Amino acid sequence: MTDSIKKVFNIFAVLFLSVGFLGSGMLCLVNYPQLITSFEKWGYPKIFMYIVGVVELTTAIMIYHKPWRKYGMITAVIIMAGAIFTHIKSNEIEQLYGPLVVIILLSILFFSETNEVKK
Repeated sequence: MTDSIKKVFNIFAVLFLSVGFLGSGMLCLVNYPQLITSFEKWGYPKIFMYIVGVVELTTAIMIYHKPWRKYGMITAVIIMAGAIFTHIKSNEIEQLYGPLVVIILLSILFFSETNEVKK
């Protein structure tokens, strides 16, 4: 992959992930009715939805801000692992695609930026 393609991909991935976590976090914090129903169905208390929202907003900022990006990506993988666990536990196998795509995107971005530093 050429450096210019890699750079464009990295910019796209950072924006996609940051906006995604920002939007998801905001939905948790504004009491989006579908999320309230989902968290209740999963057996999580409502306060957990707010905690997830704050962590997702923080993750969006960390991914966007380059000096904190590595920590944001690690946090995002932990959030996605929790989402995968929740969907498997709740027998919502069709819901696994989103978290898996995010983890793949995070992995590519992580290794792309790690290789950038080594050069």
